[in-house]
Amino acid sequence: MTVDQSPTISFSHALRRKTIHLTALLIPIGLWILPEYAALPILGFLAASCLTADLLRMSHSMVARLFLKIFGPLLRDHEKGKRLTGSTYLLIGSFLCAWGFGAEIAILALLYLIFGDTIAALVGRRWGRVHMGKKTLEGSASCLFVCVGIALIFPSVPTQAALVGAIIATFVEWLPWAMDDNLTIPIIAGLAIKLLTL
Repeated sequence: MTVDQSPTISFSHALRRKTIHLTALLIPIGLWILPEYAALPILGFLAASCLTADLLRMSHSMVARLFLKIFGPLLRDHEKGKRLTGSTYLLIGSFLCAWGFGAEIAILALLYLIFGDTIAALVGRRWGRVHMGKKTLEGSASCLFVCVGIALIFPSVPTQAALVGAIIATFVEWLPWAMDDNLTIPIIAGLAIKLLTL
């Protein structure tokens, strides 16, 4: 969920988008409730479905018009063109993280993404003063605070590994690269936690 500090997006619009993004909590909840042999195929199907929809949207103008009519108000400008949407990246990242690192690590990494990235966007837009590229110090600090809090209360991963994952998730959220946070945060943070728990 890349934080766009563009002044053309109001705080209220960002708040609406991030509130909707909290529905992504259904993914870690599903990974927690369902056994992996059930959760992984469901996640894989959803990721493949969203990817297919995006590819159809990018290659057929009629599909693109219908898609924009339904989802246009929720999309960032770059998502309206020939790029995958944040939702597609989220599902792909969630599937790869759960498949590669297991459900417990995937749940933790996704909580970093969902809560850390959301608070970074809102705090950075509302109170951010010290800019670091497109991000703000205040937004990144709030992301770290939230991720560390999650790491300290998450029961299924050793605290030291979880804290390192929280720091890495915050760093990845801050990085000024073109890759989507929905993909990079869970995979990179999840990989770090996995390596530390081998």
